[in-house]
Amino acid sequence: MDHKLQLVVGLDADLKTARIDVQGCLTAASCQALLCVLRRAHSLAADVSLTLDLREARHLETEALEMLGYLPAPSSANATAIYSEVRCVLEGVGVVVLLLPKLSPVCRMDRVPADTYSDVARLLHLHSA
Repeated sequence: MDHKLQLVVGLDADLKTARIDVQGCLTAASCQALLCVLRRAHSLAADVSLTLDLREARHLETEALEMLGYLPAPSSANATAIYSEVRCVLEGVGVVVLLLPKLSPVCRMDRVPADTYSDVARLLHLHSA
């Protein structure tokens, strides 16, 4: 499957805060590109505050979250929260605030239409007859 990473990077005028919104699929492979963007944002100013918003991501792989320094754990006591905010320290970047959805989204790229299996079964049946 082709999981595409889509990012929107926002910087304030005085370079005090940077916000990166992930809107595509964050996988272990695409996380390398995201880390490059985080390093680039950090290089703009020594005291820039970085926020990585993962709430609108289509897909979040656990391995990618671990690469960002987040270790998923069982749900916290605050079950009413829509998202959680976690601070992580990344080498070469510093402190990054992760905004995470309460429930990990399931990628639409991984879903197979229900009729796909029946089509395949029908074709196999025709060829075996």
